[in-house]
Amino acid sequence: MNKRTFILITGIFAISLTLLAVFFTLTSKESPAIIKGPEISISQDLIELGEIPINQKSTSVVEIKNEGDGALEINKITTSCSCTTATFIDTDGSELITFFPGESHQLEIVFDPQFHDDQPLGKVTREVYIKSNDPENSEITIRLQGVII
Repeated sequence: MNKRTFILITGIFAISLTLLAVFFTLTSKESPAIIKGPEISISQDLIELGEIPINQKSTSVVEIKNEGDGALEINKITTSCSCTTATFIDTDGSELITFFPGESHQLEIVFDPQFHDDQPLGKVTREVYIKSNDPENSEITIRLQGVII
C-alpha cells in the first residue's frame, strides 16, 4: 500500500467516525442535564391577617421549598419589626438551614400587636425577609397585612 492510499483510507475512516458521532448526538433522546442550582419557592408571599384583637397574637405558616437541583441555604431571616418573628417549625428553631433538592420546611410567622406598648389600632403591614443562596432570587419578602382592633 502506497502512502497516498494510506492517507485516503485514514481520511475516510476519520470522516466516517465523525459522521457517526454527529448522528448519534443528534438522534440521542436524552438531552444534556441542565444544572440550575438551588431555587427557593414559597407557598405565599402575602398573608392577609384580617382583624387582629390587640391582645392576641396572629400565627401563620408558609411552606418554603427548594425547587432546584442544588442545596438551598437559608442564610438569614429578618423582619421589618420586632413584633414579628419567623422560625422554622420542623427544625431545632434555627433560622439557618439547608434544603436539599425537593425538600420543604414550614416557616411559622407570629405577629404580636402587644409587643409595642403604644401600638395604635388600625391597618398594619409587616414583612419577613428571607436571604438564601438562590442565584436568581437571593432575597424574598413575605408581607403580612391586617387590622388591629
